[in-house]
Amino acid sequence: MFQKYYRISEEYNDPEGPSQILCRLGIAFRTIEASDYAITALEKSISMSASIELDARRNELQCETYRVLGQTYLEHYYCYASLLGVPETREEVIRKASLCS
Repeated sequence: MFQKYYRISEEYNDPEGPSQILCRLGIAFRTIEASDYAITALEKSISMSASIELDARRNELQCETYRVLGQTYLEHYYCYASLLGVPETREEVIRKASLCS
């Protein structure tokens, strides 16, 4: 469904559509605990939203996406035991999450 809506929004030159879809996709990936995919989709959403001309819409979408990205970094930190014992990785995750919040 995400791919179908993404193609439709590109076909009709919807400037907000692809970025919104990627944000929602990131939320969906986060929900199923696929944080790597979520982070990729959310970061792409942020970069794509830079082309939205209306400041208010761009800022609103980026704000929501950064919020979700920050939450995803924190969940990634707390959910994955592989990060325990690797201080640099924990610090990097916390730094990224604080930048997004």
